[in-house]
Amino acid sequence: MCLKRRASLFFIISLFAFAIVLMMGISLGTEYWVEAGVQRDLRALDSSNPQLNQLPLKSFLGANPIDGSDPGAFLGIVRFGLFSGCKRFNYGLGVRDPTCFSVFKEHEDVYNLKIVITVIVFILGAIVFGLVATVFGLVNTLTVPIETIHGPVGLYVWNGIGAICAFIAWILYLSLYHTDIKHNVLNKVDSSTPYFFQTDRVEFGYSYWLLIAGFILFLLNIFFVFLAQCVQDPKFLWRKNKENTSDSNRNDVGLGLMY
Repeated sequence: MCLKRRASLFFIISLFAFAIVLMMGISLGTEYWVEAGVQRDLRALDSSNPQLNQLPLKSFLGANPIDGSDPGAFLGIVRFGLFSGCKRFNYGLGVRDPTCFSVFKEHEDVYNLKIVITVIVFILGAIVFGLVATVFGLVNTLTVPIETIHGPVGLYVWNGIGAICAFIAWILYLSLYHTDIKHNVLNKVDSSTPYFFQTDRVEFGYSYWLLIAGFILFLLNIFFVFLAQCVQDPKFLWRKNKENTSDSNRNDVGLGLMY
């Protein structure tokens, strides 16, 4: 009965690890890390074109959207991920077709792209260790490995390193968001003459939340490995406590002899 429960837990660990790989892959490849709304600076537009001063442009802000993808007059939407993104603007005369771009070209002067590259590297690391955890989770489901690194200890290591990679990627992008992205997602072309768009609101998209979900699953996997050890050996915790107590007593005796 214990072996069946152990196998079931390791199978769950393997499924979670595979889910992590899928989520991390989707997060890495999709362009919904950041979703932003932008709007035209009508005061700057008025000052650059005196002929528009007589028109109540502000009253048309967000008016007459053609469809659900049209943000409305003088508004726009921008979304992007780690590699690419798309933007769509309404200059006041109707929505334009979406323009897709490479993040490394579009945002070269907007925020620190070295941090983005570092985030990509750590996500790739999380994917690799997620794959390794998937394989060794299946190995422990079907057999009881002899080698220590192939058993629960190895699963602690693979899931632990994967969790660290995901955590670092998460914190790095979060810091980049709060220092730069939150304040501006537009390059100099879109924010200067004759367009005068400025960032209005910025929020995380589902691609970013998939990274956090993957990190949480790594932590759950570590808990399930511990649970599987307890199921396999009900006296696991008792023996660990006894070993720690014995080590402590031996140290105390050693110190006593020294003095």
